[in-house]
Amino acid sequence: MLQLADAVEAITAADALSGGRSLPLLVEINGIHLTSEVRDYMLEHGTASAVATVGASSTDRVQAAWMRRNSTFPQEYFTCREEAVEWLTWLPRGGSADDYGL
Repeated sequence: MLQLADAVEAITAADALSGGRSLPLLVEINGIHLTSEVRDYMLEHGTASAVATVGASSTDRVQAAWMRRNSTFPQEYFTCREEAVEWLTWLPRGGSADDYGL
């Protein structure tokens, strides 16, 4: 189970690596359970411009749909990492919802 401290650490590291830019994010959730506090923190503090979620089970698919609720940036679910990377590659690089027509 992913705890809030894990989400805080991951977002802090991503912010440091991105240099303040909003970048596409690939998330592999195979068998990982996200708590509601983790999801809420990620949506409030995350800086991703788009998220491609990769999973393998029905539970993963449900969690990905749950993460998409109330999102202001594009998110898609994939069962294949290569397809997820391809989807992220074809997105515009602006980083705001306006860039995607949202």
